[in-house]
Parts: sequence; structure tokens; C-alpha cells
Amino acid sequence: LESEWKLLIRKAVATILQHVAGNTKAHKMWHKPSTLYERMNALNKTSLMRKIVRLKYRDRESIMVHINTFMGLVNQLATTKFPLDDAMQGLLLLRTLPQLGEPAGVPQYLVQEENLSLLVVKTNILNEETRKKDKGVLPQLEANVDTSLEEEGASKEVHK
Repeated sequence: LESEWKLLIRKAVATILQHVAGNTKAHKMWHKPSTLYERMNALNKTSLMRKIVRLKYRDRESIMVHINTFMGLVNQLATTKFPLDDAMQGLLLLRTLPQLGEPAGVPQYLVQEENLSLLVVKTNILNEETRKKDKGVLPQLEANVDTSLEEEGASKEVHK
């Protein structure tokens, strides 16, 4: 394990030296790694924003899992010093849900709040999921997972 770390350190030093080679002034040598970091940070921000925008709620997925996935991406984005304001987070979370008007879609009242915020959106989404569960509209997620695994195993035995 220690030899692996030494190898990684040598590779890191070689990479740094490769990028600053040819620079004879201390200022340029110091500035070069920071420009590389800034470029990587910009790519990271772009990648995270793309993941947030492309995130979609999957049918039969727990809404809590979906919200936690969304919040994880938002928190990662915030660590890159590119935080999204509260209203934008709420709008982006709404965007990940099915389109309005679909049977499993978001009820109109979720988006009619005067002061749209992430908290309002999350609260309304969770309330809607609870309402659907109480009415028996949402299927039992655990049963679906267990059944699919059992069916897969049974089909393999049948085809042997």
C-alpha cells in the first residue's frame, strides 16, 4: 500500500513538472497549475449541471431516493463555488418530474406557489406522494423489487 502511494506521488510530481517545464519565472510556474485547476473546475461544473438537467424521475422509484439524488448533485455543484439559488433549485427539481397533465404527473398546485422555493417544492412533492400512497395509487416498491429478483431466478431455472 505504501509503495502504491509513493508511485502515485511520483506520478503527481512528474505531471506538475511536465506542466511547468519551460517556464523560467516563478510567477508563471505558480500560475500554471492554478489555470489547469480552474479549467478542470469549469468542466466539473458543466458536468454537474448537465447531470442535474438530465436527471429524470423513474417510474416506481422512491421519491425520497430521487430527491436525495438531486440534492447530492446540487450539493456537489455548491462545492465548486457555483451554488444555485433556492428558487432555481425548486424549478430544476420540478423539471425532473413527469410532465404536467400526465396521469402520474405533478399536480398543478405544486407549481402555483407565489414564492417558489426548494423547500416548498420538496414539501409538496412529498405530500403528493403520501396522498397517492394513502389512496393506494402508488404500488408497493419493495414487492416489485423482490418479485423481479425471484422471477429472474425462476426463469433461469426453467431455461436450464
